[in-house]
Amino acid sequence: MKMACNCGCTVTDKQRERDNYPRGSSMRQRITTPVHGHVTRREWIRFCHKFVVTSDGHWIWTAAHCRGYGKLAWRRQHWRAAAFAFSALRGDIPQGYEPDHLCRLRRCVNPACLELVTPRENTLRGTACSALNARATHCKHGHPFTPENTYRRRHKKASGISSPGRVCITCRKRRSRAQYQQRGHATVAEHLQIQAARKEQPCAGTSR
Repeated sequence: MKMACNCGCTVTDKQRERDNYPRGSSMRQRITTPVHGHVTRREWIRFCHKFVVTSDGHWIWTAAHCRGYGKLAWRRQHWRAAAFAFSALRGDIPQGYEPDHLCRLRRCVNPACLELVTPRENTLRGTACSALNARATHCKHGHPFTPENTYRRRHKKASGISSPGRVCITCRKRRSRAQYQQRGHATVAEHLQIQAARKEQPCAGTSR
């Protein structure tokens, strides 16, 4: 017996016969729980009733969502609706990968609009500040991020830096020069000479 759902596909009773996966699994096994081939006909039809198909082929989720992404509970486990649809139709998601919406619609659960990428690549494809900074080729003052003009900032808790990043060397030198002049030193060399002359007592311009 075949039954059609909203997406236009058909599921057979043989899929239900292959369903031997135990119920009541731990939520900690959400990432490694196999879905492909374990979804019954009744479960898949119930899933299809929670989205509508648009004229341009998107499957827009109409049920519960979190931050724009559809969510559902399947056998006492919480799933992203897009990840569940991808796992059910195209195969289980490997460890360390997650589906990325190529259509940029968070509520779309069509597997044709999804691509498996790493969490880092998924973040860099977005519009967050980290993604915009990673795609930037010039600093805010117009200096290019070339290997000669780029300083790689490391993670240092003592200095108050919360995350690594890129620093423009030209802008950094300009800020340092302005700080030295503000403290009363014309150049960096003059500052070093004064500091060498006062070995026991640090320069008053740099003391805090």
